[in-house]
Amino acid sequence: MRFDKHPVDNHKYKRYMQTNRRREISVNTAEPVNVQSLGMVREELLATIDQAGRDLESFASTKDDVQQLNVCLAGIKQILGIFRMLELKGAALLTEELYLTTETIIPSDDSTSSPKKLEQITASFFILSAYVEYVQRAQKRLPVLLIPQINELRKLRKEAVLPESYFFGVTFRDAPVIPPVEPIVVSDDEFGPLVTRLRQMFQMGLIGVLRGEQSVPALGLMRRALIRLQRLGGSDKPLTLLWWLGNMAIVSIVKQDMELLESRKMLFSRLDRVIRQVQQSGRVAYQAVPPKGLVKELLYLLMLSGVQSDTFKKLRSLYSIPDLGYTDEELAQERQLLQGPSASTVASLVKVLQDEINNTKKVLEITSQGAFKIDD
Repeated sequence: MRFDKHPVDNHKYKRYMQTNRRREISVNTAEPVNVQSLGMVREELLATIDQAGRDLESFASTKDDVQQLNVCLAGIKQILGIFRMLELKGAALLTEELYLTTETIIPSDDSTSSPKKLEQITASFFILSAYVEYVQRAQKRLPVLLIPQINELRKLRKEAVLPESYFFGVTFRDAPVIPPVEPIVVSDDEFGPLVTRLRQMFQMGLIGVLRGEQSVPALGLMRRALIRLQRLGGSDKPLTLLWWLGNMAIVSIVKQDMELLESRKMLFSRLDRVIRQVQQSGRVAYQAVPPKGLVKELLYLLMLSGVQSDTFKKLRSLYSIPDLGYTDEELAQERQLLQGPSASTVASLVKVLQDEINNTKKVLEITSQGAFKIDD
């Protein structure tokens, strides 16, 4: 397929990327990768990523060389093509976001947003290189590692961020059987004020979580509110599934000491919005089918916790969820490694240092020889 050379008017290219994105958003687990194919193009791929980064640096030094920016964009297209060929879906998506964000750069732009944009674009080149080396070393794809950087680029373009479960696939069938709980029986007149108090309790905890203040007690407040919401509606109502899953997610976070990432804080904020709808609509809201995206996100969090229980096994079977192949703890470790210096970066630094050492040795040798030379 041929694309127009001018990046700003490249509508065919945008449609091509959007179509391919719809085809590839389900990657359940840490999947094996064809290391041989990656090995054949690794050097070329890393060199192309490095060169595109250098082209961006050249543009950034003047901020008015449109030709240099276009060369950078052409390099990103080439990188995207290689990732698609290798079926590295997370890397392809990050490269797509990188292209779309780089395309928004305005030459001679001195606004305060420009340095941050250049910083995140540069970071993306670095992370792509590190991810290539990670995939080759680990011999598996783990696209969820790239979601934080993907979202950094999307936020720059004021696009909605992707959920942590973006690459996680579930099959929705019948709702699970929720264990019975002792009901809270109230009249219709008492229902609204009680939900208001429960939402206030949930929000008090949520504020603490969002601020990072005493997270465990804050999560405890949120859990108490969810338990009471479950008791208020009964275990047989469709919306009760959210309170039940949310309760288990909080227990898993505390028990497994899971990191409260921004995406997880936003997940609980979405739960608060559902409680608000119950507050506004009344008891009839419990008959609503819970949003699939929210259920999916909660299920991913549960599976990521690594907790082994009969309830979790039943959920995995009901929603056809295969073993992820990693836990939150392992994912955090891999994420940390990805943020560190890549092997190629270290190799480049070693080469520079080695050249400096060799030059210094030559200077010392020449100086030493000169000190003992007798002029005629």
